[in-house]
Amino acid sequence: MRKKISIIINPVSGNGFSEKQDRLLKSYLDENNYESSIFVTTKVKDSTREFITQQLDNGCRKFMVIGGDGTVNTVGKYLAQTGALMGVLPNGSGNGLARHLQIPVKLADSISLIDEHKIIDIDYGMVNDIPFFCTAGIGFDAEIAHVFSNQTVRGFKKYLEIVLKEFTKYKSEDFVIQFDGKELKTSSFLITFANAGQFGNNAFISPDAKIDDGLLDLCIISPFPHIFAPLMGVQVISKTINISNYYEMTRVKDAVIKRAKPGWVHYDGEPVKLPEEVRFKSVPSGLKVMQPTERMIRKSRIVNLLN
Repeated sequence: MRKKISIIINPVSGNGFSEKQDRLLKSYLDENNYESSIFVTTKVKDSTREFITQQLDNGCRKFMVIGGDGTVNTVGKYLAQTGALMGVLPNGSGNGLARHLQIPVKLADSISLIDEHKIIDIDYGMVNDIPFFCTAGIGFDAEIAHVFSNQTVRGFKKYLEIVLKEFTKYKSEDFVIQFDGKELKTSSFLITFANAGQFGNNAFISPDAKIDDGLLDLCIISPFPHIFAPLMGVQVISKTINISNYYEMTRVKDAVIKRAKPGWVHYDGEPVKLPEEVRFKSVPSGLKVMQPTERMIRKSRIVNLLN
């Protein structure tokens, strides 16, 4: 019997979906082996949800996402709690969830995930009523997400350019954080709730985060002198931010953040304006995802070394 599979493609994620990638995908989805349905996302509201609902009703239980963390979020929130399986073929600017799961970032390397994978149940988070699968937060990273969302040019180079520009003028905010029966008053550069360990592009905000422990890593970076910015950047990339004197982390099931006025919050890199009070919580084992086998991970590493 042919295998039912649904492919959801965001044509504008990262550097876009190329004709070469399209040919590779279609050649892999041989009609003798697969009964495939391909959906290209549009700006029409709820079109992705309608496609997923239709495919679930038709008995499809295997969905692949080709895009970035924003696209993964869109698909993941509609598949959560359904028992359907989601696989990520990363093609975005950051690819945070895919990197956490050790999925190769090139389609030529990751496409075999469709058949070669193990299935794991992962947690996801909620910020107010919005699901997130990688990270969500308030502060500098939320401001960057807002500015980046308004750009016509995407990709890591543009993202880094915005970070460097906005850093020099960003002002830390005062927050009250309630968790585990405690109340913490803090002036923070950023506050991130990490389900997975990184923002994307191997920028780790919580190097030891576990995606299946039923908890969120509450990460706080305090205001720091600008002269330390290069060191902080190196620590984020080298998975050593947790040794910084300006960093603290605690694991929580849920938390409430209060601030003086409404402002930007990001969820998986997507900005949204939320009220003064923002609630975060973990939803344990809410989504089934594909993770590469050890053989596939080793093969990808070898290919990258040879290239």
